[in-house]
Amino acid sequence: MIVSGKPCALDGCIADVQQHIDGLSNGERGMNHHRGINRVRTSWVTGAICLILIGLGTQPGHAQDHAAQFDLSKYQGKIVWLDFWASWCVPCRRSFPWLNQVLAQYGDKDFIVIGVNVDKDPELASEFLTETPADFPIIYDPDGKLATQFGVVGMPSSFLIGRDGQIITDHVGFKRHLTTEYEASIEQALAQ
Repeated sequence: MIVSGKPCALDGCIADVQQHIDGLSNGERGMNHHRGINRVRTSWVTGAICLILIGLGTQPGHAQDHAAQFDLSKYQGKIVWLDFWASWCVPCRRSFPWLNQVLAQYGDKDFIVIGVNVDKDPELASEFLTETPADFPIIYDPDGKLATQFGVVGMPSSFLIGRDGQIITDHVGFKRHLTTEYEASIEQALAQ
């Protein structure tokens, strides 16, 4: 099992993820920020993600697409907020209303939110989405392959990806008092 929930000081959830990140650590450097949970990756290997998201026809908030079909290059020219989440994750429930809000606020400016659910049981994701609706497409990653590609270490894990496919910033957890900072990152990316 690649992802298994465990309690943690970071908003009460963390996931253990395989340590091997195929082709993604090239040029990576850490940046201590917010107790070390933020990192900036300076290099992005788009070839590591050779998968296609069937975005057309995907209804927001339904875990219908699979990670094996995700291709980040499809979104080149857009700012992407890629959010990994699980049904058992309390901070994930808190983050969805904010994700819906920033999508509504910036969606007309080439900004997109994509959720990636890591639950093994799709029914758990479906129940979560019934209780906590998403206005954005959901990718289903039950084997954790996409989570491993991105080096996900906790839930939720979010990656802000620039128009060129490079990861601008990422963070683990969701803290309401940091949403202004998250939005500033989005605005700065949109301005470039």
